[in-house]
Amino acid sequence: MGWQRVDICLLTAREMHAIFDVNTAAPRVANTFRPGADTSLALGASALHGGLDDATHSVGHYGAYAVHMNANRGPWNLQWQAAHYDYPVFDAARLAVGTYHFYDSIAARVSGYTDNPA
Repeated sequence: MGWQRVDICLLTAREMHAIFDVNTAAPRVANTFRPGADTSLALGASALHGGLDDATHSVGHYGAYAVHMNANRGPWNLQWQAAHYDYPVFDAARLAVGTYHFYDSIAARVSGYTDNPA
């Protein structure tokens, strides 16, 4: 038996379902503005969408999107991001994700915001 890539294992009350991503698209756009010699502002957005299959058929889809900003003014930097992802599979609240015999669990749906002033 060789290596097998498993992206998601859905754990229900008594079963585990191996699920694979298929037909995934991931566009990203970004642009950097430079209004001054020591000032820059980078704005961008990205998205992700694909299908989820088990060994025999489609079990759903997944998607994610994010917007980001990176601003510099002299020695100062500010980074900000808003992101959301969703794995609507079997009404699960948590998923085990991983590959090559390593996994972790994640929430099936998350919206998050991060900032980083420096």
